Parts: sequence; C-alpha cells; structure tokens
Amino acid sequence: YVQDLYSILTPERLDGTNYTEWALNAENRIRGRKRWGCSNPISFGKYENCLVKSWLLDAMTKDVRSLFIRLPTAKKISDSIKETYSVSQDGSKAYQLYCEVISVKQNGGSIISYFAKLKKL
Repeated sequence: YVQDLYSILTPERLDGTNYTEWALNAENRIRGRKRWGCSNPISFGKYENCLVKSWLLDAMTKDVRSLFIRLPTAKKISDSIKETYSVSQDGSKAYQLYCEVISVKQNGGSIISYFAKLKKL
C-alpha cells in the first residue's frame, strides 16, 4: 500500500486536449494496481476510493482538477472526466472554448466591445 501512495498514475497530466491517451494510461495503471473496483462503489472501500481519487486528481493540471475536485467518489470523477472530454461528447472542443472565453478580458474597453469578442468565439 505504501508504494501506491507515492506512485504516478500517468506520465502526462490531463489538460483537456489529451483525454484519450490519458484515459488509456490511467485505466491500465489502475487495473495494474488492482484498484479498478471503483466501477463498483459497493465493494470499493473508503481507503481505495480516496487512493484512486487522489491518483486521478493528481494526474490533472490545476485548471482541469478544479472542475472535478469536489466530486465525492473516484467513480463520479472518472465518469465526469469521460463525459467532459471524450470525443463522442465533443468535450475537448467545449473545454477549449471554455478556456478561450475565460481568457477574454475587457481591458478598459467598452462593454459592447467585450461582448462582441465573446460572441466571436
């Protein structure tokens, strides 16, 4: 158990654009550590849940982590990540748009100009 606490889940952190590769790495590593039980919360103990939650959250960039950190279980985090970033949901595009929207600043311009910039996105 001690080595589980300090081991890295994936070589790259989830940044919103690399979901497919990240998810494959994460699943393989969690399965390899025999902790894939998060798909069955009834048989998944509190320790294992906290362990997998910490692996998942530590394997994300700060911005991405902020979207999922308040979710109560590893299963909910895993499902939400998939829903947000999987290609079938076009979540990566949505995340990219989200990043662009939050980067737009008024910078002393008029409110009309500010909303025009947002609308162009």
